[in-house]
Amino acid sequence: MFQHRSDDIESFRLFTSQLVLTGAARQAEIAKAFHVPLVTVKRYVKRFRQRGSKGVLPQRRRRSESVLVGAVKQQAKELLESGQSVPEVARATQVKANTLPRAIRAGHLRAALKRNSDPGVGAAQ
Repeated sequence: MFQHRSDDIESFRLFTSQLVLTGAARQAEIAKAFHVPLVTVKRYVKRFRQRGSKGVLPQRRRRSESVLVGAVKQQAKELLESGQSVPEVARATQVKANTLPRAIRAGHLRAALKRNSDPGVGAAQ
């Protein structure tokens, strides 16, 4: 008998697709026994038939190439150190608005600390 964790949907889809394709169960029987829509069973059986287990199991997502490399990263670093805001630096380096905050959170860049323009604010009295 096959067992899987209750949250392991991919293994469930793989196993039930194999049951249908080997003739051990019909699609309608799987749908009824496990309380899943028949169209869902059909979808994963079709994927398994066309692509094998790769069609049912999740594929690893690949990340896009980094845009903060070399000269762009150096320019962004210098602009941030000179006191420019993150949105200003993003416009100047022509990178997406969320690229610099991500790089700062990841530790690839450091944003300059904000300074008070009024020296009297926050001073001890």
